Amino acid sequence: MRQRATSAAARNERRDAILAAAAEAFDRLGFAETRMAWLAEQAGVAKGTVYLYFPTKEAVFLALYAREMGGWFDGMEKALEKLPVDDIARLAGAFVDAIERQPRLPPLAAILHTAFERNSDEADVLAFKRHMLNRMLETGYRLESTMSFLAPGDGARLLLRLHALLIGCWHAATPAPVANRVLQRSELGAIRVDFSEELENTLVLLLEGWRRIGGGF
Repeated sequence: MRQRATSAAARNERRDAILAAAAEAFDRLGFAETRMAWLAEQAGVAKGTVYLYFPTKEAVFLALYAREMGGWFDGMEKALEKLPVDDIARLAGAFVDAIERQPRLPPLAAILHTAFERNSDEADVLAFKRHMLNRMLETGYRLESTMSFLAPGDGARLLLRLHALLIGCWHAATPAPVANRVLQRSELGAIRVDFSEELENTLVLLLEGWRRIGGGF
């Protein structure tokens, strides 16, 4: 039993080391430039060992994204314990604060559907989706306890829409370098997007609409 437990602990340590290397690679190199050999070197394992845990680079980053989202869900659930009932502005602020504490999350989310899920095994994607659904349902239930206008199931639907807003706002707020230079012109100030500000303001509007006419709008 002890040997089996030790082996499981060693496997978890190696997996964690690979994910830590992936996080560093994403910050330093970006997804496109990351190579499995680099991850292996940084994690202190053989290249073949990485493939024992993750069949593709996309699978590594899918797991990294799940870990980052887990951190966000944990932070959000702690924040919900302190929020007053039906305080929409405070809730929107808590959403954004939790995201800002996971700075890697928005750029990862921005390429989740276009990169990480493209070359991952169906079984890995299914496991990821099921994990996300379970976390959304858990946190969604707590949201429904905090916002009285949310009907059963609305909490998870709200989180799904938040995820879509997160991706859209991040893309709008991080344009290509040439577009970013152009947007610095004073005449274009009205279409410059600040990520956190835009996300929080849009969330307030979404929640106010939800309170007035329900989540089926």
